[in-house]
Amino acid sequence: MGNNAVVKHMKMFRKITNICLGNGWMNLNPYLNFKGKFKKVDKAILTRTELDLMARKEFASDRLAQVRDTFLFCCFTGLAYSYVQKLEKAR
Repeated sequence: MGNNAVVKHMKMFRKITNICLGNGWMNLNPYLNFKGKFKKVDKAILTRTELDLMARKEFASDRLAQVRDTFLFCCFTGLAYSYVQKLEKAR
């Protein structure tokens, strides 16, 4: 897990801790000296040419072709992989 993911989860857990402190369920604040800092991440954006090249790539395995198709579907629709994973066939 990267630094930014850890900081994000720690900040969410801090909110829960603050609720506990406010309700008197905890006496000490474990986050008193915690300073979470996000690191700047440069995300590479694929060009249309790169996506087309990927779409034309032939694989010997049907499984790899399916992974490629799923990745491209996510790229073109903006749908997160976690949502695509939950898709089911219509009945």
